[in-house]
Amino acid sequence: MDGIRAWSAALCVAALGCSAVALLAPKNGTGKLFRLITATFFICCMLMPLLKVRSFVSLDIGDLPPAVKAELLEDTVTRQLQTQVEETVIALAEEGLAARGITAKKITVTMDTSADGGIYIQQVTITVDKQTVPIAKAVGEVLAEELKTTVTVQTR
Repeated sequence: MDGIRAWSAALCVAALGCSAVALLAPKNGTGKLFRLITATFFICCMLMPLLKVRSFVSLDIGDLPPAVKAELLEDTVTRQLQTQVEETVIALAEEGLAARGITAKKITVTMDTSADGGIYIQQVTITVDKQTVPIAKAVGEVLAEELKTTVTVQTR
């Protein structure tokens, strides 16, 4: 509570000082610059306590309960596994397309996590040029059979 009182007192002093400078400043030319500087100074004085709020929010992972730590670790591992699976599927699709002389404009892998924590691929979407769609569909069928998932080939 003392911090709020000190801040409000400093804010009142800053307001008085800014008002005095604004009254003493000329109306044209540099007076406008003085008014801009005093307004900026006053806004900074008002927002100064918000800069100190960040120090209250600092949180160390050691302070968390073990259950929360385990959940954070599990989430991190799941995200890393999903990234690795996605990169592998994209590499497989690019390799299959490159073997037939095609490059994909975009390959999107849609994944989800099952109730038991397993990661499964819902769909793979391959975006290619219109003239290469038939060849890309053949690659998509092979990829769908290999990954046991739905592979969609589309054009942009």
